[in-house]
Amino acid sequence: MASAVFNAFEIARPALFLGLYGVLIGLGVQAAVARYARFPRSIGIVMGIGLSVVMVAMVYSHRLLGNVLLPIVPFAILASISILLQAKRSTSVLNPNGNRPPRRFLTHFHNPIASTDFIAAVAAVLVLAPVLKYGLAPWTSGTNDFPNYAASAEIWVDSASAFAERHPDAFGGLQLLRASFEKPMVTALISLTSTLSGVPPYQLLTPTLLVVLFVLISALLVLARALFTLGHVTSTVAVLIPTFSVVPISRVYDAQLGQVTFVALAACLLAILAMTAFRRTHKGQLALVSTGAIAGAAALGSNFTLALGSAIILGALLIWILAKRPTHLSERVILSAKSALATAALSVPMVTWYQVSMTHQTSGGPGFNVPLASPLAAIGQQVALFEAGAPSQVLLFWVIVLATAAALLWSRSSDLCNKQADFFLLAATLVNASIIGFKLGWNNYAVHKWFAVAIALGMPLLLCYAVSSLRGRARIASVGVMILLAASSVTIGLRRGFAIPHVIGHDLINLQNNALLATTDFLNIRLGEPHQNSFAALAVPSRTVTVIEKTYAPASPPNAGPFLVRKDQVSALDLPDLLELNQTYALTSTVLALDGPKLEFNSNNPASRRFLFGSWHPPETWGTWSSGTHNYVVFDLPPELQARDFSITVTGYAFAKVTTPQDIEVVVNDISLLVQPYPNQGSNSFTVSVPRQLTESSKGRVTVNFKSKQPLSPSAFGSADKRLLAFGLVSLEVGSSGLSSDIAR
Repeated sequence: MASAVFNAFEIARPALFLGLYGVLIGLGVQAAVARYARFPRSIGIVMGIGLSVVMVAMVYSHRLLGNVLLPIVPFAILASISILLQAKRSTSVLNPNGNRPPRRFLTHFHNPIASTDFIAAVAAVLVLAPVLKYGLAPWTSGTNDFPNYAASAEIWVDSASAFAERHPDAFGGLQLLRASFEKPMVTALISLTSTLSGVPPYQLLTPTLLVVLFVLISALLVLARALFTLGHVTSTVAVLIPTFSVVPISRVYDAQLGQVTFVALAACLLAILAMTAFRRTHKGQLALVSTGAIAGAAALGSNFTLALGSAIILGALLIWILAKRPTHLSERVILSAKSALATAALSVPMVTWYQVSMTHQTSGGPGFNVPLASPLAAIGQQVALFEAGAPSQVLLFWVIVLATAAALLWSRSSDLCNKQADFFLLAATLVNASIIGFKLGWNNYAVHKWFAVAIALGMPLLLCYAVSSLRGRARIASVGVMILLAASSVTIGLRRGFAIPHVIGHDLINLQNNALLATTDFLNIRLGEPHQNSFAALAVPSRTVTVIEKTYAPASPPNAGPFLVRKDQVSALDLPDLLELNQTYALTSTVLALDGPKLEFNSNNPASRRFLFGSWHPPETWGTWSSGTHNYVVFDLPPELQARDFSITVTGYAFAKVTTPQDIEVVVNDISLLVQPYPNQGSNSFTVSVPRQLTESSKGRVTVNFKSKQPLSPSAFGSADKRLLAFGLVSLEVGSSGLSSDIAR
């Protein structure tokens, strides 16, 4: 219990540093435009504006000058000067008699703290309650994205060349590629948090999410209360119901920082454009448009593909919000359009990044299917993410719900402007959903992400709108129902959070300070689990690190250093020379000497597993299937063969179509020696002759890569097996060779 409390407080320092810095910059912006515009009263919105300004500046600095940290100190100084100048202006206003009476410090620079901010802080902590006990340890309910975010921040803060030198493997290559285009604003946000707090990027998941969630909930509460003049209880439960819905909360518990940041900044943008008071002069309009453009550019760069996919519903939601405050409606719509154009202009330096991101995000599969959310998800009552029913059935439910909503709107609304705005929002939502759903499939991951945005941003305001249209006992009853829904939604959401399966333990985190690893020049990561592999690659202090198991990147063959393993793996892999690092982890030798000339890769010979690296499936009774394009067998030649030509005889199967053989390319020490067509029939053997020159520089280490360009899944042929299969390795035998022929069958 004591350690859990300590871990929770461990989160506070980086979160406070980030939040206070954002407030400082936001107050500086408010002070600079105080005579022309006044932002909504909310410390969360001020924080969102401040963080948006710094994120955009940091991305510009990295893009144009190669130094992401350059704006941090100058912006803090400029913000402080702006606040002091505004304080001086506010306290030096003369009364008609020429005296200088004591004036409030915030004459034009109003107190930004609202009562809703305290509610937002509590709600943000409640959302992350299931993971606060882990402290600065990363976690996720499934996907493995956060190490990629952290690696991008490390690359930006240090340098790409330093990262490439430390990670000369496929994992490092993937991170260098991703850092060059993917979600730049979130990379800047993590870089900022790490610089302010001194905490490494790979430990900043929870603190950063806490700040972002506070901004999101603050903005939603301000919009809900201001648009519909509702009390704290009603607006709070209206925000809690969709926030804890299984669809948006899954984005939080899957550690999707880019998606959560986009939604938070989008909510902040809506509040700025709809609620900012401004002088109806060119300077007042410029202040509003500029602030909105900066927040928009920050949101766009947090998740470009999600922003693009949600553009229709976000635009319609903004117009709907503006219609609820019809004063100067046309002027605000025009200014919002100008802000959108300014956002596009601000994003021009990043346009090539966004193009590459769009290509990568739309060229492959969805990663995994997620069932279409049911209408119950909109009010937080869908219990499980993967139990929503067949798509046709769920779509029918949605049609019934939306048709009922349209009928109620038509019968109850008497204000033509309101009625038009309501139906415009309904139509835009249907169009946006249909474009994504019919193009990609309703069970597609992209549809799930779009629903998360629609529920998180739209439902709080729609619930408040529904309550505000009622009077007397009907309103009291509706609030009571909403309280019950909120309690149920929070329970369902937290239950999902407390079931998070993947948490990086403190034994792994503590390896960052291990003296032995700090003096290890070369290290191989082999922890048997992609989340741990990715985190360890970033955390360990060794000079050169190679991940020899699959993460989001293909595995790489081992370097000359020892293996970092879990102690419970040792007996299964028959690993020698164990050196304990702590209760969970150990180092073991990379000696891969053959016990005999022939290796058999079946489940009856588990010791052979230590020679397999890359994308191999678990062994079966006959042998082991490869899965991806990189499947390595690595071993050390016996002394009698190290200065000689030798041969490798391979026996295996292929998973191929009946009419088309599977081409298996055999690459030895990075040199392609053979492309073997393998038909879909019984086992076949082939022999590859290897010249001695290929092993001279590797000191007898042999890395055989069985590459396949087209692995297939049995599920494509009616099987329930969804694995990707290409080559089934039965055995490998090493012997002498005269190199009389390249291939002997």
